[in-house]
Formats: sequence, C-alpha cells, structure tokens
Amino acid sequence: MSVEETQKAAERPPTGAAPAGDGDEEGHGFRLDSKTIVPALGILALIIVPVLVWAATSGGSGDKLRIDQGVSVFGGPEIVVNVPKKLNLASETGGATSVKLICEDGRGNAVLSTNQPWPFINEVGYPYPHIHQSVTPKQLQAIATCHLVGTKTKLSGNLRRT
Repeated sequence: MSVEETQKAAERPPTGAAPAGDGDEEGHGFRLDSKTIVPALGILALIIVPVLVWAATSGGSGDKLRIDQGVSVFGGPEIVVNVPKKLNLASETGGATSVKLICEDGRGNAVLSTNQPWPFINEVGYPYPHIHQSVTPKQLQAIATCHLVGTKTKLSGNLRRT
C-alpha cells in the first residue's frame, strides 16, 4: 500500500460506522442509568424524608393543648393551659360552662384534677385563650401531660418546661 492509500484509509470511517452527525439522536441526551438514578433518589430522599417526618410529628390539625410552666403573680409555681382559638367556643362543650383539667405523670397517674370555667379567657399578652392553674412544686415536678374532659375534640398536650 502506498503512502497515499494509507492516508486515505485513515481518513475513512471504519466499515459499518455511521458518519458523524448522521446517527440516531435519541441515543444521546438524558439516560437513566445508575450514575443518574442513584444521585436523583438521594436528593429526592433528602427532600421527602424530612417533610414526611414533619408531617407525622406535627400533630396535624393543631388541636392540641399548649401547657407552659410558669410563675404566678404571687410568686408560686403554676401551669398555663392554652387552647386553640378555633375551639374556645361554647359549642365545643355542648353549652357546658366548665371542663375538667386532668394532669398526669409519665406513668399515667393523675397528679392534678380540677374543674375550669369554659370557654377559657382571652388575656392581653397571651397569644391563646388560657387558664392559670396553681400547682405545688411537687406537682409541677411530676406533671408530664394534661388533657381536658368535656370537650368534643380530644385536647391534650405535654408540659413545656422552662
């Protein structure tokens, strides 16, 4: 083979190869293989998992009591039991003018049981309708959760310690 023939052979595409730019364009572009699927699933998991955890633990409808540890105007310990505004209606108790507040320790034993006027008060400086309930230091130490008896909606919540 002469030098000229060798150069021409090197310039020709191999037998059976398609010329550049004349092939099937669908084979090029976005491909689903392990190099694209695994990172995409990882990113998706980083977004979806926290949202699912939040949704599962957020309490959903917001129909919970907020129970805060506090100090009364007289200097003694108290709990402030807050109820969602949308539920602080006479219709929530079927017209009854009181509910029972029951607070329990971590084992479910009653630590406090008292009747409270319904609906709760709306007081300046507090974001929710609420009541102030005096407690002894021993009760405050023991209380884990509280709930109301006498409302249509099951209202309960954990004590938020400061």
